[in-house]
Amino acid sequence: KGFQVPLLKVKPRSQFDMTYKIKKKIDNLKLNGKNYKFCLLIEGNGNTSFIGDTRSGPINVEVIINPLFVPSGFSPNGDGNNDLLKVIGGGIQTFRFSVMDKWGNVVFETTDISQGWDGTYKGIDLPTDVFVYVVEGSFTTFQPFKLTGNVTLFR
Repeated sequence: KGFQVPLLKVKPRSQFDMTYKIKKKIDNLKLNGKNYKFCLLIEGNGNTSFIGDTRSGPINVEVIINPLFVPSGFSPNGDGNNDLLKVIGGGIQTFRFSVMDKWGNVVFETTDISQGWDGTYKGIDLPTDVFVYVVEGSFTTFQPFKLTGNVTLFR
């Protein structure tokens, strides 16, 4: 009763500042095999949610990572829709995104999740084709991840 929803400014173990909002209090929560008492559900702008255990002293925050997502296609035609192929997700500590052609040549690579591929290689537009991607790194919980798949470039 009388619980107010404050805003928190948190700097997680990554390069991104994020703002979080406490959504509600939760008592006696069981999550991922762990028991939590007197918890707060905290949601943020970085595609992450937190469970904060307030039993004693400062809040210990456990990051619950939303899955990473790579679209299955994109159309870099300058119309402002789907012009870049980007990895969507948050809670990232380390990150590498590579795109290869059908012969295994790397046509794009970045370690910055905010950067996307525009469908070019060495400044030249590549034609419609299917490419392979690899996304690997670790979350702010230091849990490693690796995703692989195909993406279609539409011209």
